[in-house]
Amino acid sequence: MIFWKKFFKKTIKILSIIIASVLIIIIIYTIIHPISMPNKLVEKYLFLKIDRGTSMEEAIKEIEDKWEIRRIDYEHGIYYGRNGRSLDFILEDPEKIVGDKFIDVCLGEYTIVFECFVYAYFIFDENDKLIQIIVRKDLEAM
Repeated sequence: MIFWKKFFKKTIKILSIIIASVLIIIIIYTIIHPISMPNKLVEKYLFLKIDRGTSMEEAIKEIEDKWEIRRIDYEHGIYYGRNGRSLDFILEDPEKIVGDKFIDVCLGEYTIVFECFVYAYFIFDENDKLIQIIVRKDLEAM
């Protein structure tokens, strides 16, 4: 009986150390890779870097210094589909289009189990002012 008590105490102690270590690694990883946070937090992080109301040209300068611009569309807003994918080529329902212009940006990638690519759409109104940022993550899986 005494053997089992010692065994369980040791097992619980080892599991506690492992769990604490994993949590510390996750916290450090999130600090190093802020794009690994949930989408809403990444959006808030991006608004800390580029303020709401920033002009499109100023935003382009800021974005170019930090990330890769994939596309700039001065003619259309963006339709954001249910699955989180940009469906800007589907313009059938103009009420579902957000903004009047957008910049499609690759924020980077990170790997925990699978490789994850993180993209953001910086969306502007008719006056070239930043009104919204939408974040999308694509998982690369087998």
